[in-house]
Amino acid sequence: LSAAGGMEVAGFALPDWAADEIREGVARYRAWKGEDAAVAFPLVTDIHSHVGATRPDRNWNDPKSHVLFQRAVAREVGADFLANLGDIDLDVNILGSAPSMDKVQAVIDDYVGLYAPEERPVLFAMGNHDHAKGRFTSKQFGDAFNRGVNGEKAGLLHLSEDGTWGYLDLADKKFRAIFLNTSDEGYLGFSAGQMQTLSDALSSAGEGWHVAVLQHANIPGFIAS
Repeated sequence: LSAAGGMEVAGFALPDWAADEIREGVARYRAWKGEDAAVAFPLVTDIHSHVGATRPDRNWNDPKSHVLFQRAVAREVGADFLANLGDIDLDVNILGSAPSMDKVQAVIDDYVGLYAPEERPVLFAMGNHDHAKGRFTSKQFGDAFNRGVNGEKAGLLHLSEDGTWGYLDLADKKFRAIFLNTSDEGYLGFSAGQMQTLSDALSSAGEGWHVAVLQHANIPGFIAS
């Protein structure tokens, strides 16, 4: 908190309306939680930011500002990790023509810049609009986000070869967070290798552990149990 009573994240001064909403939400969470143990992981999904290379504090209508709100919530509640469930959106303009790769890179740089200073791990689940209309590979996504954003923290993640799915263990809380790539097999779909990894991750969780499965798309017929 700044001396003036406002809320700042990574050098960005959040608008009062956002700070007030965050404080109200955090208060509700603390009242619900009480003295119970809990795993906290603020998540965002489907940001669909079509605006590249802008500072959120100069344009709070840019959906990328939700990353700063998410990080503020994580700090206030002492979160264990953060999650972004995809469609951030590297198609940039879903209904239009394929974006220039310069524009795609500008959006990537924006997100990396907003997330990279975060001290907690961030789990990124790739969305069906995160391929830049077929010109941005899964490996590029994994390298930029799950590996690139997390830096040394990526060592805490059990990642697939391309870095787009895996899991995070919180051993002290007996909690496993599995995150998937729902566009691993075409526009929507899972590869056999990813499903095997999911099965192994579910079956190998220790006795008394809790498991959460995080993903972008709700694919009919897929049930994790």
